[in-house]
Amino acid sequence: MDWGDGHYETTALALSQAAEIAVDALSVQDRISVLDAGCGTGNASIAAARRGARVIGVDPATRLVQVARERASQADVDAEFVIGDAMALPFEDQSFERVVAVFSVIFAPDAVKVASELGRVLTKSGVLVLTSWRPQGAIHDCIQALLAQLPEAPPASPPWGDESFLRDTLDEAEASLSIHCHRLAFEGPSPEEWFETMEREHPAWIAIRNLMDTSGADWSKARRDGIDELRRANEDPPRFRTTSQYWLTRLDRSPSRQTRVC
Repeated sequence: MDWGDGHYETTALALSQAAEIAVDALSVQDRISVLDAGCGTGNASIAAARRGARVIGVDPATRLVQVARERASQADVDAEFVIGDAMALPFEDQSFERVVAVFSVIFAPDAVKVASELGRVLTKSGVLVLTSWRPQGAIHDCIQALLAQLPEAPPASPPWGDESFLRDTLDEAEASLSIHCHRLAFEGPSPEEWFETMEREHPAWIAIRNLMDTSGADWSKARRDGIDELRRANEDPPRFRTTSQYWLTRLDRSPSRQTRVC
């Protein structure tokens, strides 16, 4: 896969590491069935397939599914990828023993529907692992600075970064729900260069830019404000480093103790 320049490759590597952690939490065994919901370019799918799982990745973006197929082929792992929406998964009830969603389904507009669909396709003794960004840190503040330039605020995304929301949305009466706090570092030559790479290469940042262009917002001011936020919280000047926190939520339909570690 062409990740663009080396700066974006560094960010992609960080996200790949988060996918490995999520798959580790799945307790994957050989030949177990795994759904990667919102698979993107296939990080979690490939990680699970390398552990011997029978993997299907689903994503609404045709381009990302194609990239995932190419990456799986290059990695010489057996994984299937299909087009589909997390709010209407194209699978039968209880089709998968494991379900994983790494920074993906949290962007769907209807959290209740997403949770219902993930639970529907999971077996009665299955495990679900979902990662979601906590609403804090330099990248969060940078994005908020960009969105602040819009003439009208976009619809609010479901608050998957809130621990109470996670419990209210995913908890089940006879299942164990554990929520762990993890950290992920992003690095670049400078705040400016890291921002420039994201606005050029990352789909979410490109979507924000397109939204601002269509609304007539001042992108040049927005990017200045965003870069200022990155500078303010830079952990490693004169280069750039920031650490984002995220929740790793694990629903286990086989009884176990609830824990929270940060």
